[in-house]
Amino acid sequence: FFFFLLIIYAVDKSYTEFSDKNSYYELDKNSNYYLILTKKGVIEYSNDVYKYYQSHINEYDIYFLDNNIYYVKLEHNIPINKFDLFLNGNNGYDGTNKLKEKIKNMKNKTLFIVDERVFLKKGQDKFDQTNFELIEFVINNYKKVDSINEMYNVYEIVNE
Repeated sequence: FFFFLLIIYAVDKSYTEFSDKNSYYELDKNSNYYLILTKKGVIEYSNDVYKYYQSHINEYDIYFLDNNIYYVKLEHNIPINKFDLFLNGNNGYDGTNKLKEKIKNMKNKTLFIVDERVFLKKGQDKFDQTNFELIEFVINNYKKVDSINEMYNVYEIVNE
C-alpha cells in the first residue's frame, strides 16, 4: 500500500513540475475518478458546468452538445440522454435530421449548452465525427442567453 502511495506521489509531483503552473494535475478526493490525475482546469470547468446545471434544472430541460460532456456528467451523476453522443453516424439513418426534428418539437423552457470551440478544429481531422450540422442548427435557430466559464454558450429553445 505504501509503495502504491509513493508511486502516486511521484507521478503527481512529476506532472506538477512539468506542467505549466495554471494547469497542474491533482487528485480530487471527492471525485468519482479518485486516484486519477486530472488537470485543475478540467476540475474547475466541470464544477462550473455542474453549478449552472444545478441552478437551472428545476426550471428547464437541459441538454449538452459537446463531445466531452461525459466527464462532467459522470463526475456529477447527471443523467445521460440522447444528445450526449451525437457524433455523426451514432443515430442511424438520417440521424442528424431526426435529432433536428426532436429539437424543433421540444417545448419551451429547454436549454442547450454548446461548446462552440469545436469549430476551431473543424476540417483539421479527417476522422473527426463531431456533428457540426446539429451544433450549427442550434446556434442559428435559437437565442443565446448565457455562457459558462468562457467554454460553453447556452441557447434557449423558444418554439412558437
